Amino acid sequence: MKREFLESLDIGGGARLPKAAVEAIMAEHGRSVQAAQQAGRVRFTARMADGGEPVTREQIMAIPDRARRRKAIANHLELFEKEN
Repeated sequence: MKREFLESLDIGGGARLPKAAVEAIMAEHGRSVQAAQQAGRVRFTARMADGGEPVTREQIMAIPDRARRRKAIANHLELFEKEN
C-alpha cells in the first residue's frame, strides 16, 4: 500500500484523510503484512511455479511477485477450483 494513494484519496467534496488516519492505516497494513510473513510465507521457487514441487494454496497466495503468483496459480489450478 502506498502512503501517497491514501494522502491523495478524495473522501468526498474534495476532503482528504487526516494525517493521523493515514498513519493509522499504514501502521495496520504493516502489522498485517508482518503477520502474513510470520504465518509461514515460504520462499517461492521455480520448481513450485512449474508444478515440480508440492505447494499449498496459502503458499501461492503469499507470493509477493504478482507475475510469479499468477504463473503458480496457472500451474496449480486444482488448488483453486471450486468444489461442486
